[in-house]
Amino acid sequence: MQAHPLREHVIIEANAGVYERLQAFAATHPSVTPMFGFWQDVVAQLEPGSFDGILFDTYPTQGEEVAAHWFFFAEAHRLLKPGGVFTYFSDEVRDFSPRHRKALADAGFTDVVAEVCEINTPEECLYWKDKTIVVPICTKR
Repeated sequence: MQAHPLREHVIIEANAGVYERLQAFAATHPSVTPMFGFWQDVVAQLEPGSFDGILFDTYPTQGEEVAAHWFFFAEAHRLLKPGGVFTYFSDEVRDFSPRHRKALADAGFTDVVAEVCEINTPEECLYWKDKTIVVPICTKR
C-alpha cells in the first residue's frame, strides 16, 4: 500500500504485539492511521463514504468466523465512497457460490467481479490448499 501515493491508510489491528509494531511503522509513515481493536468494535467510529478502497483480511478466532468477511460486506459498502473498491480473502476456488453472491448483493454490491488467480500454495499452509483463489473486486455504485 505504501508504494502508492496515499493520503491516508487506516489499519485496524486487534493483536497487541502486532499493533505495537504497527505504531512503530506508522511513526515513520505519516499516511498510516493505526486503530486498535477488533473490526467489529472499531468500524462504527469510521465515517460513511470515507474510503476509496478497502482490503479486508481477517483471521478467524472462532469457528463461526471463518466466513467473517461476509459479516463485513455491509460495513464495507457503508464505508466506501461511490466508485470505491472492496476486496478480501474470499475462500472460493473458481467462482462465488450463489450464497456468497447473494451476501454481496444484500450488502449493496451490484458490481462484483470474481477474478481467478493461480497461486503457489505451500504444502504446509494451514488455511488454503488449492492452487487457485477467487479475488473479489467489488465496486460501490
